[in-house]
Amino acid sequence: MQYTASRLSEGNKIFPAHITITGHGVTLKVPGFFGGKEQTIPFDRISAVDIETPFVGYSTIKIHSVGWDTIVASGFTKADVKEMKETILNGQKNSNNPLPQSNSNYSLELENVKQQTNNSEAKIDSIKWSEELRELKELLDDDVINEDDYEEQKLKIMGAISLEGNIKLSSALRAIKDLQDDDIISEAEFNILKQNLMKK
Repeated sequence: MQYTASRLSEGNKIFPAHITITGHGVTLKVPGFFGGKEQTIPFDRISAVDIETPFVGYSTIKIHSVGWDTIVASGFTKADVKEMKETILNGQKNSNNPLPQSNSNYSLELENVKQQTNNSEAKIDSIKWSEELRELKELLDDDVINEDDYEEQKLKIMGAISLEGNIKLSSALRAIKDLQDDDIISEAEFNILKQNLMKK
């Protein structure tokens, strides 16, 4: 089963979040300018499911896990988050039942899900925010987004710039210098980013 967040909700206007519930677990996918982000939690790792259903506005689901990140997704209807919670709880019950002999490879399948998630996270770490900013600039130049959209998304990407993963300071500084040279960021933005990176 797949659920898609409303484009009218905050944070989902350009790339709405998707939650997919399969026979093995829950996957949250947030598309992005360069690959996006995908996160999967098997049923046997889920410790709790909370939902927030305000009287006015969109609802939120939080899926807590043991040893894995917590999935948090907003922008869904009240009916959707209630159905998601019920489906996940039913999936947990089924996964806790004794497995028939024909499903002896279940542990292997769970390990494959975990490996796919690790590979996805590794791919995310390797994606450079400089490439995201370049892609964003191309969208602006091609009139896919307007100036306001561009500035809003650019600020979000710039705010997330860090030295996490395998990024070296020297590589990060060269990347933002190239962005300035290509008129993707201004000199003032370059100086701010440089100072922030050198403090980390």
